[in-house]
Amino acid sequence: RNLSNLKSMSSSYVAIRRHSLQDGGAATNGVLQGVVFQDVGQGTSDMSRRLPGASVTLSNGAQTTAGADFGDWSFDLAPGTYTVTASLTGYKTNSRTCTVTDGSEIWCSVGLFLDDGSGDDPGDDPGDDPGDDPGDDPGGDPGDDPGGDPGGDPGTIPGSDNPDATALVFGWVVESTSLTDLEDVTEGIPVEGAMVNVDGQLMVTTDSEGYFEAMVEPGTTDLHAAKTAGDRLTLGKNYRSDAALVERLQRVLRGAELGDPDIKVLEVTPHHHGHRLAGAPYNDPVRLRVVSRETFRLSGTRTIKMDALRSHIARDLAADISGLLGSGATFDGERLQAHQIAVITESHLDARACFDALVEAGVPAVYTGDT
Repeated sequence: RNLSNLKSMSSSYVAIRRHSLQDGGAATNGVLQGVVFQDVGQGTSDMSRRLPGASVTLSNGAQTTAGADFGDWSFDLAPGTYTVTASLTGYKTNSRTCTVTDGSEIWCSVGLFLDDGSGDDPGDDPGDDPGDDPGDDPGGDPGDDPGGDPGGDPGTIPGSDNPDATALVFGWVVESTSLTDLEDVTEGIPVEGAMVNVDGQLMVTTDSEGYFEAMVEPGTTDLHAAKTAGDRLTLGKNYRSDAALVERLQRVLRGAELGDPDIKVLEVTPHHHGHRLAGAPYNDPVRLRVVSRETFRLSGTRTIKMDALRSHIARDLAADISGLLGSGATFDGERLQAHQIAVITESHLDARACFDALVEAGVPAVYTGDT
């Protein structure tokens, strides 16, 4: 798909990947690639009007022709800086300079403006042919506008029924902390040299404007971006939870990789020693509640319907919290209050069920998730 605004890339760097070098650190070639497109004043934000057949020349003398379907081109090059010049009859020649790094795939698409011919004929023949041939050739040369249909066969666009179709996915990687509106990445600080993993197979690198491109198969595309940091820090001390809770959670989760080797549960030491909750009906810092199929009059491997399970869990939670608040339990020496208890759920639907059950049980509760 053609994406002009990759919202998923604006919020965070999801994963960290590195290109491998050959043994001994030997330099490897990189790929400089892109498309030639008609620039309609939006630059690379709109590359939908492709220019197949355009001539593409590099500053080192290498030449190629933009592909017949999508106006795409590529060169296998040694690391270095190259100027790419694209030209096509009916369009103004344009150039762009990009840097190829070790083993990388760098996109350097070039946009061409229509050559409207302004200034080419200043008026030295202002009326020699006043119309004596008013329509003898009403369109017999349909190709006299070489850029009239730069996109080729529209059936090859992403999402079509053409099994050989490919698509361009592109976007920007920016610093999430620089955004005032996560829906608008144009205001963000671009991240140069970020690695963008495409469908777990292709790795491309962002340019100085944080921009990247990749040719993909039609359908859903998974994108993950990362910028390798020189120093990587983690939280070494937990200032919120008690030692009793931290130690038990560490026993269960220590060393677990949460979806990626770079997202790992590391050792954390607690700031608060001991256990500040006292006098509760069940004073253990971590408890797991189990409900059996028999509770729902089911047996064997029959599945409990989620609606029934959600209601049961919400009522059980409300009863547990109501009992805790009525037990005289204390936290850090003070009587435990309802505002000191948080209920964390996976979805708004679960949260609403818990809220309703707490209110029914007479427990003060606040919930604004779906209002």
